[in-house]
Amino acid sequence: MPLNAEQMKIINSESHDLLPLKPSIVKFPDPTIIIQKVSSGSSFTLAMSTDGFVYSWGLGNSGGLGLGELSMTYTPTLIKQDKSGKQFVNIKNISCGSNHCLGLDGQGLVFSWGNGLGGRLGHGDETGENSPKEIAYFRENNIRVQNIQGGESNSAVITSKNELYIWGVGMCGKLGTGKT
Repeated sequence: MPLNAEQMKIINSESHDLLPLKPSIVKFPDPTIIIQKVSSGSSFTLAMSTDGFVYSWGLGNSGGLGLGELSMTYTPTLIKQDKSGKQFVNIKNISCGSNHCLGLDGQGLVFSWGNGLGGRLGHGDETGENSPKEIAYFRENNIRVQNIQGGESNSAVITSKNELYIWGVGMCGKLGTGKT
């Protein structure tokens, strides 16, 4: 769902309500949820609970919320499923780039979503994704991933064999592949 005029007005507002000048507590849908990790993009935030669920909030105009639509949410919202319709559960790590996100599950599968420009999602094209989509390359090549990192316009993983894979925009040699 595209953003409506009221949402755009809020985004463009200079209200101090949108700029807390001191730390503010974030309340989750269930007070028993224990947050293990948080990561922020340019206009959204993800949080991962100890039981492997991922919550998102903020502006999702690049698909970074992972909720299946381009929208805005003001409070933590559970990412219920991946692009294939499977439950998005058993997540062990999350990382946000500026306009995209990565998730790593307990089986070592990597998911990405958000802005796909420059190939930063790792799906072999520049298509954006509004829901987590598995990066099939790693499963298809029997590569188990143990760590993930989203950058400004690129992404990287470290495998169980301590190999570093990186993809996306490589300006100024930042991918380390010897090419710019």
